[in-house]
Amino acid sequence: MWLQILEQERRNSDDLAVIKQRLDRIESRFDGVERNLDRLDSAFKEFAKNLPVIIGDALRAAWREQEA
Repeated sequence: MWLQILEQERRNSDDLAVIKQRLDRIESRFDGVERNLDRLDSAFKEFAKNLPVIIGDALRAAWREQEA
């Protein structure tokens, strides 16, 4: 009986080690996704900040073409 309990304990330990390893990989992937989202957020904020200048430049260029 003790041997069965020890064998079950060993299998449980192996299973837990595999689960921990997979969770570590998932956590690493989520960290990468979080970094990408932070960069995207930063780029979007920069774009939103520059949008009035972009629109103004486009309108001035369109007006110059219309006058020519």
